[in-house]
Amino acid sequence: MQGAFFNDRYSNDYGSIMNYARITPAAVKENYVDIAGGDSDIDLTEAVSGVVFEDGQIDFKFTFFDRQTKDQMKNDLHGRRMKIILEREPEFYYEGRVKCTQDSQNKNLYELCLVAKV
Repeated sequence: MQGAFFNDRYSNDYGSIMNYARITPAAVKENYVDIAGGDSDIDLTEAVSGVVFEDGQIDFKFTFFDRQTKDQMKNDLHGRRMKIILEREPEFYYEGRVKCTQDSQNKNLYELCLVAKV
């Protein structure tokens, strides 16, 4: 699997294997008003400024063979706002804050799960 760029940092430079990068698309911010005695709601979603969206999310899982490089990647990315480019779709980029959600070890393998709110 290919990697990802977090600002100027490339995930493969940490010796990591990106297991997945799952993108949850941004949902539409909907606005409905219930009118008492009416048959249905009034949709005001586009009433003022057109369609607007909530934040999307990207879930990452990386595998490492070395604890030190896993810790380095975690320290470099956790809590920071970044520009994220996935190698599989280099024509797009996302901006958001990255945080660590899981840090685990299974024998000689280390796993790091990150989530980016974009």
